[in-house]
Amino acid sequence: MIVFDFEILRETDLDNVIWREIGAAPFYYSCFLGDIVFEVDDVDLSVRWGWVPVFDFAFQMRRVADALSRGEDQVYSFTESDFTIAFTLHGGDVEIRAEYAESAATVPIDEFLRAAEGLLSKVRRQIEGAHPDLVKNPHYRELLGPYW
Repeated sequence: MIVFDFEILRETDLDNVIWREIGAAPFYYSCFLGDIVFEVDDVDLSVRWGWVPVFDFAFQMRRVADALSRGEDQVYSFTESDFTIAFTLHGGDVEIRAEYAESAATVPIDEFLRAAEGLLSKVRRQIEGAHPDLVKNPHYRELLGPYW
């Protein structure tokens, strides 16, 4: 069983943000920083560093899941760290190896896809609920693209 969750510890380092106008780069990397809970069965791949860009992580996990469903192995690189998470297909399963974790995990690809969809939806609900003008931002809509 896969568990994805998050905690936003810092909304932004930017003063007086106008959410309907904020650009893509600051939104991706400076807003909504926090921790990610990422567990597969008894393997803990969580990143509790306090500074992970939560939206970017959730969005990238969704993109990783889509690529895996097309048969493509993936590697996720953290924006402010040299650590990576590798996703390797083995039949209908995906093996997940994080450089910062002691063990690897394996999960069915369809379960990973559902969990990634759920994480992005949950992140969107929280940040859009807190900042309703965000949905009027063309950069945000463009970033989400097919996930809008």
